[in-house]
Amino acid sequence: PGRANLTALCIELMQQADSAHGGFGTAPKFPTPVNLESILFAACRGAASAGAVEHVLHTCKRISRGGIFDQIGGGFHRYSTDARWLVPHFEKMLYDQGQLLRTFAEAFRQMRDDELIWPVAETVEWLEREMLSPQHGLYASQDADSEGMEGKFFVWRPEEVLQVLGKEDGEIINRYFDVTPKGNFEGQSILHVAQDPATVAQEAGVNEEELEALVARSRAKLLEARGKRVHPGRDDKILTAWNGMMLR
Repeated sequence: PGRANLTALCIELMQQADSAHGGFGTAPKFPTPVNLESILFAACRGAASAGAVEHVLHTCKRISRGGIFDQIGGGFHRYSTDARWLVPHFEKMLYDQGQLLRTFAEAFRQMRDDELIWPVAETVEWLEREMLSPQHGLYASQDADSEGMEGKFFVWRPEEVLQVLGKEDGEIINRYFDVTPKGNFEGQSILHVAQDPATVAQEAGVNEEELEALVARSRAKLLEARGKRVHPGRDDKILTAWNGMMLR
């Protein structure tokens, strides 16, 4: 397309950018990996407009800290019903995983920010754990509903977290993932990282490395506990094009 067109594309995209929450436009908000990848493509050719690459990094971080990303089991939900990536439509589509994994990997290649690594690793683990067929094809999608209720599989109450983790660790994790008695989705809480982890560590009286280790241990325990719930349904079609996106 030429450098001038790439720069013009970046400028036009940035006119729609949400500088506060990342992404483009307002609610409902889709990750639109093609927009993010276009900016990264332009950057490789020295054609990105001012602030565009930084916006990609900001967007990836906000997505991976938001409710649109499954904080316990990995994988990107389809879109956010709000502008800040908090309340998703809980369905997970294979084509979203393929495109976003590639976007995160390319963003890491260009910017070397370690926060981009774990969403990729966790999503690949989820795909291998729950979406891989015996013939090694990947299934098409995971439903939003279980037991007739959207999101039931994914949300938590503070007392449920305390029951799994114990009082001391559970209180820190509830603060980390913003799990509250009021909740943020029909009286329950979609896990998301509302505060900077450094702030949570300071409030909890631990250092950032200790908090990181606690979060990793706790996520594993919560994943095991969540595995005993009724799982969402799964569309077990194996679509060549969507598998091609994952392979790429």
